Amino acid sequence: MLIRAVATLAISCLALSASAQDQPAPAAKPQPRAQYPEIIQKEIHGTDARGKKAPAFICDEVIGGKKPDRKGKVLLIDFWATWCAPCRAFIPELNEFQDKFKDDLVIIGMSDEPPNVVKDFLKTTETRYTQAVDNKGRMKRALKISGIPHVIIISTDNIIRWQGFPGSSEERLTADIIQQVIDADPGVQARHAKEADAAAKKDKASKRKSKKDKDAEVGEENPDAAAPESPAPTDPQPNDPDPSAPAPSPDPRLITAL
Repeated sequence: MLIRAVATLAISCLALSASAQDQPAPAAKPQPRAQYPEIIQKEIHGTDARGKKAPAFICDEVIGGKKPDRKGKVLLIDFWATWCAPCRAFIPELNEFQDKFKDDLVIIGMSDEPPNVVKDFLKTTETRYTQAVDNKGRMKRALKISGIPHVIIISTDNIIRWQGFPGSSEERLTADIIQQVIDADPGVQARHAKEADAAAKKDKASKRKSKKDKDAEVGEENPDAAAPESPAPTDPQPNDPDPSAPAPSPDPRLITAL
């Protein structure tokens, strides 16, 4: 009885083991999608446009004349003025943001001062991001901004994802917040995928060209390497028939009458 019970238990264990092996591996859980920064209650010093469409981008002049490529990138607009001490103090931080997120973020400083005032200021102050002038302050008025510096961060779908005074004690603008907007933006991720695909195709084409060039170099160094060798002529052997000799007459004794 004991032996039979042990055998039955062993068979059951083997069956359970086989059944477990037949079970498909659990599917990997999808990674949660990154979220835009949470909208918290704070003083905005203007119309709270977070989660809403940004006003049309309007400027009279881009300092330097070159408009940045904004396609597939997050846009940060800093409303400022040369006479504003907190605005000037914020410039080094904006430089750092632009350096850190240069591939995914476009920063534009927007002043409503005359262009020559901004240009004179920039002669002695380094800004590594784009500067623009809106003389009539149309964007500023659209948001009813009452205090500067004032920052809005716009995702690729033209929605304002962060807004306010960047040095606020209620919600200071940090690199982590900017990174959060970039990570949550499908437009940025789509651009990344497109660039990766283009890079892969370019690398593949480069490898094919490199192999073709290498094969061509080998062929130039050994031009006869691929040509088949012709068989060497052989001397006639003693028993070989002479191809120029006439054919022998048949033996009359072997001819059968028809």
